[in-house]
Amino acid sequence: MVALHFAPQKPSPFKLRPYQAQVVESVHQQLKTDQRQRVLVVAGTGAGKTVIASHLTQDFLLQNKKVLFLVHRDILVKQTVSKFTHLPHGIIAGRHQLNLSQPLQVASVQTLGRKGVEWLNHHFPFDIAIFDESHLTNWFNFSLELFPRLPLSQDDHTICIGLTATPWRRSKYQAMGDLYQSSVFAPLPGELISQGFLVPFAYFSIGKVEKKGLRIRNGEYETVKLKVRCNTPEVIQHIVNEWLDKAKNRPTIIFSIDIEHAQAIAQAFNNQGISAASVDGTMKIGDREKIYEQLAQRKIQVVCSCEALSEGFDVPIVSCVVLARLTTSKAKYIQQIGRGARITPDGEKRDCLVLDAVGLVEEFGFFEDISYEDLELRTSENKPDHKTPPPMKNCPKCQQLILGSLQVCSNEKCRHKFSPQYEIHAPKKLKLVIPESSRQKYQHYQKLIKQAYQNQTSFINADNLFKSTYGHYPPASWRKGAIFGDNPSETDQKNYLNYLKLLVKKHQIKTPNWVENNCWEF
Repeated sequence: MVALHFAPQKPSPFKLRPYQAQVVESVHQQLKTDQRQRVLVVAGTGAGKTVIASHLTQDFLLQNKKVLFLVHRDILVKQTVSKFTHLPHGIIAGRHQLNLSQPLQVASVQTLGRKGVEWLNHHFPFDIAIFDESHLTNWFNFSLELFPRLPLSQDDHTICIGLTATPWRRSKYQAMGDLYQSSVFAPLPGELISQGFLVPFAYFSIGKVEKKGLRIRNGEYETVKLKVRCNTPEVIQHIVNEWLDKAKNRPTIIFSIDIEHAQAIAQAFNNQGISAASVDGTMKIGDREKIYEQLAQRKIQVVCSCEALSEGFDVPIVSCVVLARLTTSKAKYIQQIGRGARITPDGEKRDCLVLDAVGLVEEFGFFEDISYEDLELRTSENKPDHKTPPPMKNCPKCQQLILGSLQVCSNEKCRHKFSPQYEIHAPKKLKLVIPESSRQKYQHYQKLIKQAYQNQTSFINADNLFKSTYGHYPPASWRKGAIFGDNPSETDQKNYLNYLKLLVKKHQIKTPNWVENNCWEF
């Protein structure tokens, strides 16, 4: 190989945390054992996947390696390139001018899919490929041609590294263990919360939901069926009311079924005088970024998304995530609530609320309970040789045998309409749900809050005592009910207001609306 004599023009803008340095070192150790190794790096929200990727890339360039860094869509190239400004790079995407002389190429799988593997091997014979969001990018046809499923062929000497926060696929016939031989883990979300790198969560959920009558198509619930349940004025207003009760004034993102649903939710918030906007995948990335910036600057309070916030979204002040659509994907669920996990540079954000209006917490569990076992590499099931025939049913009117999924008889002379297979119930109130792993913490904090009230001392002392024990502040929502239970009397409320006024006087608190903002016992 001809030496490239590469040296970074600028020092890396990213400083490694100790565990990030360990991840980088572990990847290098894996590659030393086998130069044909494929290594999957699993680093969840807030673990610093960007920092890890940047240092790995710089290390490879210093070894005179040519690096291909792949993202899954053209619109993500600009965001990705901003991470590599200290490294000499070219871009293979869309209308960007090619500069293939650079040892690092940031490439869109979309564009490379159009150009083909032969074009890439001829114009940029790379040594190392790094797949960002590898649970997506590795499964494009182009990517599978470049790096087929295991086992490796004898002539495959190219290193492949995957980066992902959620190493899961919806299809049971696809798994990351089909492509990668080993994995390296950053600390789990629960560990990062304890270390203060992510904020803790408080969950409010409707619990288990009835799914009878819902159909799955291409691995996801059918949109039409979901809209019947979720895109109604009653359900949408219920979401607004729950937000006003539990999350008022919190910068919020809401995940919806489709564009119409996102727009309807945003309009419902605006009708209540709460500034809201909707974003979707059909919008130009620049238009989306303007809305994200408005949210970051608190010019709007709520952003409703239809398949848009999974890309290019980084607004750490978000402290409430509303789940307003069902999904079959655990990866999507984790990505959605993870958008609220980041800490803020000023340290003012202490927690994130999850308002689960569709029962996903019950199905997929809690963000902080993700384990190494959940993330380990697994191989997929083998596809059956023969397809299972679709379920059939008889029309009760004409007795014709038709597909079980049809809601109207396919006999043109009959056209019998089938009644829904499920009942549409009134929306359920969201209730606080405590993970089993956090129950002891929750009970301890409620005890500290009650003691602070009984001693007429500040509940801030309870917060600090909690942090000294567990390494992070508790969710503010855990305070509710600690002093008087779920149904405080008028006398209780009066006494509590007097307690807050005493704290204002005693500690000379001058924050506007401080008393109103701390009426969490009402």
